[in-house]
Amino acid sequence: MRSAILNRFVQKVAQIIQTEGAACFSLGVADNRLHPQAVVSRRDGFTRDAMGHVDLDAERTFSRAVLDALSSKGPVVLTEATRIDELIVQPPILVMPIIWEREPLESEEEPVQRPVGVLTLWEKRGGRYDEDDYKLVETLSNQAAALLVEEQLEEFDDIQAAFS
Repeated sequence: MRSAILNRFVQKVAQIIQTEGAACFSLGVADNRLHPQAVVSRRDGFTRDAMGHVDLDAERTFSRAVLDALSSKGPVVLTEATRIDELIVQPPILVMPIIWEREPLESEEEPVQRPVGVLTLWEKRGGRYDEDDYKLVETLSNQAAALLVEEQLEEFDDIQAAFS
């Protein structure tokens, strides 16, 4: 998936939260990997095209933080420099799960919540994330969920059209 909208969204997230970098990853359920969808790293110009997939089964700090964020459905902050594929990011590093939510279609159904990715921010100006940052990034991750699911649906439609 290559989305100009998602790229602009990640750039705006980095500006709003005042970080040197941000990335949006989709979660590949079939392969248990994170797939970079948009990356902005102001300091070194690192982009999505330079980043490979992140294996969540790997015993790496970032992979463990992602799994913790997904299982707790909340933010995880890393306080040491961390490697994300070939990119070494500086702390503080915020990993926020992206959870897609759907209201029940019928009255007896439960709401659907499905993790679809993570939003990662690093090198916060001022040196730490506060409660307002967490709330704002959570709101932004909900918007990222809508963008990721929309892109997945478009990709699915393209695949169906190819098979037709």
